[in-house]
Amino acid sequence: MSVRRTAAIGLAVTAAAAWFVAVPASTAAPPTAADAARLGLADRWLEQQQTADGSLAVPASSATRPIDANAWGALGLAVGGDNAQDLRIPSGATLASNLQRQAPGVSDTVGLAELTLVAVAIGSDPHAFGGVDLPRAILASGRVSGAFGVSAQATDDDVTATVFAALALSTIREPATVDGTQRAADWLLAHQAPDGSWPGSDAADPTQPPGTTEVTAEAIEALNAAGRRNTAAQSKALAWLQLRQNADGGFAPSTVGQPSDARATASVALALVSAGIDPVDLVAPTGASPMTFLSDAQDGPRGGAVAQRPGVPGTDQIRTTAYAALAFARTPLPFGPIARGAGTGTVVTQPPPTTVPTSPVRPPTQTPAPVGSPQPTAAPDPAAPPAAVSPAAAPQLQ
Repeated sequence: MSVRRTAAIGLAVTAAAAWFVAVPASTAAPPTAADAARLGLADRWLEQQQTADGSLAVPASSATRPIDANAWGALGLAVGGDNAQDLRIPSGATLASNLQRQAPGVSDTVGLAELTLVAVAIGSDPHAFGGVDLPRAILASGRVSGAFGVSAQATDDDVTATVFAALALSTIREPATVDGTQRAADWLLAHQAPDGSWPGSDAADPTQPPGTTEVTAEAIEALNAAGRRNTAAQSKALAWLQLRQNADGGFAPSTVGQPSDARATASVALALVSAGIDPVDLVAPTGASPMTFLSDAQDGPRGGAVAQRPGVPGTDQIRTTAYAALAFARTPLPFGPIARGAGTGTVVTQPPPTTVPTSPVRPPTQTPAPVGSPQPTAAPDPAAPPAAVSPAAAPQLQ
């Protein structure tokens, strides 16, 4: 397990990386000591999934494509201090080299965006990632409306693709990427459902199912990454999310009353951090927070993997554990670049923690009332000089 930077991601900006904005980890809600320990366990478990070709082993039963699971694994490892450019087993390939080898075969917008987020996180050039210009490929799926399709060949606007395109493009300060980010943010604001949510795909299709927790939370992250902070849209979305919190502190994927899901819960935690709110402050009447649920879903000393819910491992543990790792680290997307392993190109390892605190992350004081409704902020000026993306001022649940 690498030397860790749990309160903030160490920046390692070089002249070769001048094409993107260094994105510091949010300082609005640094992780507790308990969550730092849980991050260490998750990171160690992810390390242990690596194979000789550099990839993380993804079961055939997984609901996620191997390259997507590996991209998320790289992000989860990065917040634990492991740079995918260094991570390898003895005589094996690095995780970064494996992703780079697969990059030419990725054509969907979300996949391209995930690889861009990885490239920025580890300090690799997204314009030449495995020979692919990732930002250019993402922009090729942009539509006249400002939304993004699922691929360059798609004819429909897609919410998830637009969210991830905005997250990825927001890290690169070039005229085309700035314009793409802001047009995507405009489209998301214009296509939020009246109840405050966003659906997973076509927002204009009246036959679409109701909004999903994960996409709504990720839309909040994307709008904050685009500079649209403290908006009325964010308040509506947070209020909608609050209605999906269960007694165990976790969040249902979409419908009120569904069992809590770790990926949905981690997504909400990250949305809260991107909005400047500590997720331990969003508590159910039982006193449980999103972090309570995620800690209960982690396997702890037996491995560190995070299950779909306690007692239900699910079929997507690499991605789920990576989502939870970002939440344990209080690091929303996007972030990076992180430093290389000990400056030597080698990941420095040490024994993992042997125990995890079993008490609640923080004793709750009161159940927060629904979030207020601040006024929208204007879009940032695309012509403004590049500047580091900083966390939002911390609005309070009140």
